[in-house]
Amino acid sequence: AMAWPDRGPLSLTARVLLFVALALGVSLLISASLLLSAVERHFREQDLEELSVALDAIARSVAETGGTGDVRSALSGAISGHHGVYFRVEDPSGRPLYRSSGPDLAGVAGLFAAVDPARPRTLEDVTLTVGHVDGQPMVGIVAMTGVGGRKFRILVAMDVAFHQAFLAAFRRSLVLILVTAGGAAVLAAWFGIRQGQVPLHRLR
Repeated sequence: AMAWPDRGPLSLTARVLLFVALALGVSLLISASLLLSAVERHFREQDLEELSVALDAIARSVAETGGTGDVRSALSGAISGHHGVYFRVEDPSGRPLYRSSGPDLAGVAGLFAAVDPARPRTLEDVTLTVGHVDGQPMVGIVAMTGVGGRKFRILVAMDVAFHQAFLAAFRRSLVLILVTAGGAAVLAAWFGIRQGQVPLHRLR
């Protein structure tokens, strides 16, 4: 077997630089992970808040009309102003009572988190899972609301393509910042070590 040549112990400069690089790398990775988690949570909170507002408006429209034929006209304007939000309402027999224009949510209801329309919704209670509907990344919630002893199912989803694109760009920028900052810090540490060793070299 080939024996590796004995290169001797690492120099003081190499050992200090290795320690600085490891310590800096770990601290930067932890900081980046915490920052990325905070940004992702912020987006999830925004998504859940918008979904909740839409769900409450839809449930209110169903309740006010009693789930009768007038519900279609009421639901058509229930969530006006919510861009990229889609919904579907099913009657007690499971037939579609109303669906907004855009992707059909019927086949992806299993991806959505079930919520209680009468209770506040937080990320600790609701897990938003990204699924694809007609090629669009979406998160959604599903709820059962009772009107006059009848149960109606409401599915609400929103397009999160913008959020995903932003997070992808943010990750790339974060990696670039980490590499640049880490490289600059190691270079500064090397220069400081070299300057600190000047008196020793003079003694030698």
